[in-house]
Amino acid sequence: MVRTQCFFSQLIQETMGEAYLVAFLQVLVDKLARREVFKYFGLIKGVDQKLQKWTATLSAIGAVLNEAEERQLITESKPLKLWLDDLRDLAYDVEDVLDKYATKMLKREIEQHYAGTARRVWNSVPNGVFNCKMNSEIKKITERLQEISHKRTSSLV
Repeated sequence: MVRTQCFFSQLIQETMGEAYLVAFLQVLVDKLARREVFKYFGLIKGVDQKLQKWTATLSAIGAVLNEAEERQLITESKPLKLWLDDLRDLAYDVEDVLDKYATKMLKREIEQHYAGTARRVWNSVPNGVFNCKMNSEIKKITERLQEISHKRTSSLV
């Protein structure tokens, strides 16, 4: 009896976690679609196209996520569970990148508000070091996103 209760408790927790993942992915897609994201990241060479691909790929993954969850409940597929775990980890990493961007933009807005004219001009120029780091992070996430998307369409999931 206790073993059955533990199984159902774990099943409910996993289902709630996957439902959270669906909602979380939608929030990420919405964040990526914001004009400010494209406005800033568009200043970094090629990043705007990568962000558009992120949006499309995350939307496609979200569309099949419900089916994947149902299959996991029915088959308890280990590859499917690993795929969902990878997707969750990636979603958190995407959120981290977007949070870094939001923090940088907020800092710039505050500095712009309190700065003199010369400082405002300087602050309007993108920070090369920050942009290089962001581009590197975006590239890594894009590669992981492509890998996860490929697993979704392959026989693994």
